Amino acid sequence: GTHCHGTIGASSDEMTVGVAPESNWISCKFLTARGGGSMADGVACLQFMLAPADDSDKRPHVVSNSWGGGPANTAILRGVTALESAGVAVIFAAGNSGSNCRTVLNPAADENVFSVGALNRNADTLARFSSRGPVGFFGRIVKPEIAAPGVAVLSTSNLGGYRALSGTSMACPHVSGVVALLWDAVADMDRKVKATYELLTKTALGQTSTECSSRGSPNNLFGSGTVNSLKAVESDDL
Repeated sequence: GTHCHGTIGASSDEMTVGVAPESNWISCKFLTARGGGSMADGVACLQFMLAPADDSDKRPHVVSNSWGGGPANTAILRGVTALESAGVAVIFAAGNSGSNCRTVLNPAADENVFSVGALNRNADTLARFSSRGPVGFFGRIVKPEIAAPGVAVLSTSNLGGYRALSGTSMACPHVSGVVALLWDAVADMDRKVKATYELLTKTALGQTSTECSSRGSPNNLFGSGTVNSLKAVESDDL
């Protein structure tokens, strides 16, 4: 959690590692130190984010989710829908089960969830571990939606200082930070969740692929491509 949050918003006199430095944050813990947890507790955290301390005015703008696994859970998906209906963007890591196809984890595998794959360091190639699509019974749904840096990402450490980690858990908060930046820079986009998802995919730096039943872009490795905050903010569609 410390590392993921740092990628979203950490900054100090020493170093800025956050995409949206000085952004405010709240958290809800439902995973153990080893990463285990129940879906029921996950649902409770999503419910908490709708009205922290029973105050809906305190709901965040973005909920970043660097977790996943297990079967599809309708209660989790209802929680995602409720948050998005309340103007909260909900971003999920695609999972680290690559390099095989059809390995995106739930809840990211749901067609209505905005998911993120991981790119190699300083490259436009997909990390070997990054989960690939497609998803759905007939494999017709492209996943993930977008990609972001996810290898040797330097961020804050719960042990103090900084450390580099890899995973789609590191890619996901990059996109969450871009949403925060966009909504701060363009007031008319604030809490317009679906329009924001569309803008991010439209302005992504597209990478093509024919792997995993893909045809060009978007595809089942990179989605629509690498998230690009500058192109999003400067888009003619705003």
